[in-house]
Amino acid sequence: MHRSTVAWSCCAVVLIGCGQSQQKPAADTTAVTTPPPPPAPTPLANTDVAGKWNLRVMNQAGDSTLLTEVMNATSTSTGWTIVRGKTKPEAVRPTLSGDSLITDGGPYPSILHKGAKVTTHSVWRLQDGKLIGNTVAHYNLKTADSVRTLHVEGTKAP
Repeated sequence: MHRSTVAWSCCAVVLIGCGQSQQKPAADTTAVTTPPPPPAPTPLANTDVAGKWNLRVMNQAGDSTLLTEVMNATSTSTGWTIVRGKTKPEAVRPTLSGDSLITDGGPYPSILHKGAKVTTHSVWRLQDGKLIGNTVAHYNLKTADSVRTLHVEGTKAP
């Protein structure tokens, strides 16, 4: 072959390569789409929890019952009480927030710490017909065990 023919052939290959259209790569169809968030839980109403509730107060692990209580809840945010054993009814202040019931009580005489007063803050959710939640109890003591978290479950009395 002649040198000029080789040179022209190389130029032709380069020109043909440059003349091809610039195609974009195919879109990536393997991308993961994010599912929509689940719907918000249905907000609680006082009427959802109104009635008499038998409560079991347990240690934080929920494997040991420390005491039982009865909570009387009205269909309004007034008149709620808790009775512990043979004590007199103590007022409880309810608040509803979304799907949660929040109750605050005390100070009142503690059943778990004789001679001490206790103030409680509980957050509950209604699950499968049961009230399930945690209580933070603040005891009027001067020792290291002045705050305790307890697990509480309640079933509605017939």
